[in-house]
Amino acid sequence: MSGLTKFSALSVASVAIVAALVLALALLGTGEERVTAASTPSLFDQEVVQGIYQRVSPAVVKIRADRKLGPNYSPLAVGSGFLIDSQGHVATNNHVIAGADRILLEFEAGFTLEAQVIGVSLANDLALLKVDPAVLENIRPAEFGDSSAVRPGQLAVAIGSPFG
Repeated sequence: MSGLTKFSALSVASVAIVAALVLALALLGTGEERVTAASTPSLFDQEVVQGIYQRVSPAVVKIRADRKLGPNYSPLAVGSGFLIDSQGHVATNNHVIAGADRILLEFEAGFTLEAQVIGVSLANDLALLKVDPAVLENIRPAEFGDSSAVRPGQLAVAIGSPFG
């Protein structure tokens, strides 16, 4: 490459890369045969997932963790959790509430409650919160399934609002 300039060398390399891509597309194809057509049935029943959402979403809460700075509070983190029983217990991730001086739970029904931390598991990144259960009498807690009956390949649905 003694007679080539830097620009010429880059041009030759670019042409070689484009030629390799064209050759790869010619030999391997564009991959369109692996794209699922819109008319192909989906892997899950959308009505089932929508039904799960309608049933569970009232128990899902938006969590705002605040830090006290002087007389005011400043946002520390946001995340999701869900009501697990009729006694006002809410499960979430510990990293959402870690270091918070105040934890507010916003329910789909349009009200916000302050929560207390009942316990945390650092190893599992879990936290258990509690709110006044009297306000929750019309909200059905999320139902737990039997994890021993789950098989590989079964549909899993996650409902939450991790970014608020």
